[in-house]
Amino acid sequence: MLGDFAAALDEAVMDSSEVHQNQMTQYLNSPELQAKFQSVIFEMLLAKGA
Repeated sequence: MLGDFAAALDEAVMDSSEVHQNQMTQYLNSPELQAKFQSVIFEMLLAKGA
């Protein structure tokens, strides 16, 4: 592999855990955010099927 690429990738994945945990907590604690996010995803699925 190229130098420390594997280690850097592993570190990036581990660092992303905290960000994902924060996003999940915000989503689960906000019905308004849930509704907006669900709407965005639904619209994306409808557009893909068109």
